[in-house]
Amino acid sequence: MKVLSHFESKGNIELLSQATLGVFASQKTPTDIYPSAKQLFLSLCRIPLSLSGGWQAPLEKQLLQLAYPEMTASILYYSAKDLARITLSDHLNTLDMFGKLLLISAESKTPRATQSDVDKRDALLFTQTDKILFLHIEHGGRLEKYYNQLLDKDFPVFILDHQLNQKFFSRGSVVINNDNCDSLLT
Repeated sequence: MKVLSHFESKGNIELLSQATLGVFASQKTPTDIYPSAKQLFLSLCRIPLSLSGGWQAPLEKQLLQLAYPEMTASILYYSAKDLARITLSDHLNTLDMFGKLLLISAESKTPRATQSDVDKRDALLFTQTDKILFLHIEHGGRLEKYYNQLLDKDFPVFILDHQLNQKFFSRGSVVINNDNCDSLLT
């Protein structure tokens, strides 16, 4: 069950009522992972769920560009900045016009996002997301900390089936690929 903390939003608020999957990739995700991640993302776009994230890491940005108005899935875009300071790209405007986008912020009022704003954004995302998918985790980084914390809380965690992620396969997350991505709905 989703806990709806205090936040501001712009777009199709009904998207929060769908099953949600948070999507995370490390800033330094090796390019070897990109093809597998893109293929999985396109498969996820055909599933009735909301794909949520901050969409800031290079791989996350590329995946967001693959989202299309006719897809079954929708996009929840969590911002660490004040929504009034965000200018939507043509691509995001199109998703918004088709009701496939919801922008969400934990109401930051700073001109530039601070680490505190990023932490609030991520905390809000975790309270509003049913499951989390890690496409790649950089050893010793923020995402590894999230990965371990979520598993410690028995939160449903998935990780992309790729040899570069093998060190995370045995901790209790579900290894996900195109063949079993429908399991995200159960």
